[in-house]
Amino acid sequence: MKEHIAKINEESENFRWPAAISIAAGNPSGLPVKGNVQLLHNDVVWFGFLHYLADVIKEKLTKKIIACRHALRRVQVRFILCDQGVDRTEQKKWELESTTASVASNQTLRGWKRICGFGEIRQSLKERSMNHSAEAISAWLRKACVDISVKNLSCLLSVLALIVTY
Repeated sequence: MKEHIAKINEESENFRWPAAISIAAGNPSGLPVKGNVQLLHNDVVWFGFLHYLADVIKEKLTKKIIACRHALRRVQVRFILCDQGVDRTEQKKWELESTTASVASNQTLRGWKRICGFGEIRQSLKERSMNHSAEAISAWLRKACVDISVKNLSCLLSVLALIVTY
């Protein structure tokens, strides 16, 4: 993504954001609290931009630093109301990611990162003393419009356990 951001910045004087960054809003009438912002969608775009910005600053490329500062003023942000607890916020994140057509933007649901995501869901349910079996996680994911069989999920969680303990 960093290379994509660099290419966009080279082609045009005015950096164009390829997609809006979605942020969870917990309060329908107030602004998010500083330091308590959760990215829901297109975090790959945001982190790619930050990586590009860090490289530009490191290389002390003044024109590109100025262009990045201007781009930060034009970042597209979409606030999504998630005031129904941790579960609903995480489910909304998976729901948004599963509807993304772009492979780069859908990175959190591919391969190893997908397996790690299942593990994070299991750990989150376990920490809240909730049922964290494969059946419960599959049901939880169905609420987020992600359909995965209990058998496949059990297999992926077993792979995660083997790799993490190795």
